[in-house]
Amino acid sequence: MLGARLARAGGRGAALAAAAQKAAQGRGPRGARAFSVRLLGARGRETGRQGEIEVAVETSAGDHTVTVREANPARAAEALEGEISRLINGLDPTDQRGVDSLLCQMDGTADRSEFTPGAILGVSVATAIAGAHAADLKLFVHLAKLAGKSTLRMPMPISTLPSLPMVSMIPFGDTCLRNAIDRFRVILQDVKVAADGPELSPKAQLRALMRPLKSRDMLGEVALGLHVDADTDREKVAEFMNKFPLAMLQLKDTEETEAESLTAALGEELQIFGGLELYQSLDAITYALQNEIVNSVIVDPDSLGTVSAVIDAGNLVDQAPGVATLLWDTHLQADSMQEFLAHLALSQCIAAVSVADIDGPFAKELCSLEALLNPTSPPE
Repeated sequence: MLGARLARAGGRGAALAAAAQKAAQGRGPRGARAFSVRLLGARGRETGRQGEIEVAVETSAGDHTVTVREANPARAAEALEGEISRLINGLDPTDQRGVDSLLCQMDGTADRSEFTPGAILGVSVATAIAGAHAADLKLFVHLAKLAGKSTLRMPMPISTLPSLPMVSMIPFGDTCLRNAIDRFRVILQDVKVAADGPELSPKAQLRALMRPLKSRDMLGEVALGLHVDADTDREKVAEFMNKFPLAMLQLKDTEETEAESLTAALGEELQIFGGLELYQSLDAITYALQNEIVNSVIVDPDSLGTVSAVIDAGNLVDQAPGVATLLWDTHLQADSMQEFLAHLALSQCIAAVSVADIDGPFAKELCSLEALLNPTSPPE
């Protein structure tokens, strides 16, 4: 059986009803749905940054926008203001699954290439935001209700540095997100100096991170994780795991025998997640879970394509004992999408999230949500 270190981790939990009540305090009556709100159409605007498009859904109560990644923004804008705008006119923004299903059905392609992936994901996310407003709910509460969740959980932050891509820092025994991020900030200041220069080997990356941890006497407060791929020498990984609590290994394929042999060789502390091909569809994720190929699943909105598909993926993982959901590379998204992903991580009980930019919109929004749900958390 695969190990699942991250599935047992995570921050503070909260019952959804209590969380919704806290979110509503001081804001007047909440949760009274405005039945008159309807989607009116969509539009797209190129942001001027390569590979991005701003997507807006127009509703009878106002517009809601989000910026998403898209390789063909010109085609996305054309689809948004043409076919998609006509399709969603008159739909209920709280019917997330209905909107998402219609978009994918009318696109008619496996890779969402007719309307473009960015246009479909953008409308899906903007619809979720509009639906929360229409239902008069905080976004994370609305998303949790869409998923049928009765509890919430703050994710565990895993901090990575572009200059040290193979090593991560993991808070050790700390359930407060703000404290963990503040701890990362102190260490990363030192690491930045140590890591400047040419690209470092995995061993040199580890040394660059170890020095400030030792000098600040923080080895007992921050755990280290090593990112390796399936071709990495197993003896070296085993040597690392004798000293540190976690190794995260990315498979290049989805062969059961490979996962089984790795677990047998390296033990239960190995956190295995698949290559990008694993996250392109719910069918692939189902196959991987049923055959115990992985014990971590990256929930990737860009690959899965809609909010409903992300929710379905998370619910699939919830039914697999000892398997963790991860949210990765959030720093590559535009600011508005990062803020949405923070609400998504909380609402879907994501076990761990990568925080490459500890001062970015994703980390800030997560800390704001933690403070909202746990008033005793340190202020921003």
